[in-house]
Amino acid sequence: MKFLTIEEYLKNRGITILKNKEKAIAKQLNEGEVYFQLNLINKIHKILREYPSNFIPSIQSTIGEDYEQIKVLQKRVNRYLEVGYFPGKIEEKVENILNLSNLAVTQIEKSEYLSIFRRAMDNKEITLGYCDDKNLNYNKGIIIYDLKGIAYNFVESDYGKFLLKIKKRIKIINYNEAIEFILTQEGLDDNSKKYLNGYISFPLETLKTLQKYKEGKKQWNEETFYYKFMKAYEFDNSITLL
Repeated sequence: MKFLTIEEYLKNRGITILKNKEKAIAKQLNEGEVYFQLNLINKIHKILREYPSNFIPSIQSTIGEDYEQIKVLQKRVNRYLEVGYFPGKIEEKVENILNLSNLAVTQIEKSEYLSIFRRAMDNKEITLGYCDDKNLNYNKGIIIYDLKGIAYNFVESDYGKFLLKIKKRIKIINYNEAIEFILTQEGLDDNSKKYLNGYISFPLETLKTLQKYKEGKKQWNEETFYYKFMKAYEFDNSITLL
């Protein structure tokens, strides 16, 4: 039997692959466009699970990495706070955001996430990795620009990363209703709901801003850092499902 690469398989299923082409431009999304994208993600998931798993022999596995990455980030920022690295005027807010991150992680742990991981491994679930409209699009058919993120992972990962990423690009959306839509589309249970609630509520922007400041990844003076921090802080506190 001839093995099919992931690209060959998707092309056989009518998906257009535009590697090395300029990606679509990110834009502000309205609620209808968000639901259209959620439906597109579901369609890709269905296509990816409708083939014998031995057709694609070289897909990486990233099961659980999303969760581990946010826990590592949380621990690092907590350690920086403990040693007094951040300016005194934001220490209380850093404590507040770490408390929010603890609530989000606790919610994920309540989801019995290990059972989600086991289900994904048993079902050999495959995710696209990059699911916003810059990489996954539709024009008379499904278009994918970058296949590098494809991996064995649980399907909740694609939805969680997509909703977390677009939080900046849509002002009004009922995230609880969006999650219910996802659960219905994918046939997922309450554990998946808890996982997505926790993941979407994680204050990623603020913790990433604090990490960049500590590690010198951005050459910010204190005034610029404070502006970046407050913007991220207000944003992360504006959306919570906990």
